[in-house]
Amino acid sequence: GSISGELTAMDADNAFTGYIANMMFDLEFMLIENSYKSEETHPDYRVEVSSPRGTPIRVGSAWIAKSSRTGNDYLSLLINTPDGDLRVNAVQNEEQRGGQTFSIIPFIDSGEQPQDAGAGLSLVA
Repeated sequence: GSISGELTAMDADNAFTGYIANMMFDLEFMLIENSYKSEETHPDYRVEVSSPRGTPIRVGSAWIAKSSRTGNDYLSLLINTPDGDLRVNAVQNEEQRGGQTFSIIPFIDSGEQPQDAGAGLSLVA
């Protein structure tokens, strides 16, 4: 289905804030750097949302990746949504490149995904 979303780099702690929405859900989330990463396949970020009372809840993982076609860096996200697991990429277009804003686009399997990306929620916290 149709997905809308955006990711913005925050000034502190190498974190990002963003949203992803479709006709069934609208989630605001943060990407928090994974300080426990010890292997290349572990995620670079945790995807967290806040409960209605403000408790952080991990709902996914994100990896930094590089396009073999363009050479540009992007973020590959795996998010557990009310509709099930959702894979999306956060990319910068020409106007955004070098800035702090990324557009969230549906995942297209180009064979560039990090190894074990599908195991996102079972990897190191």
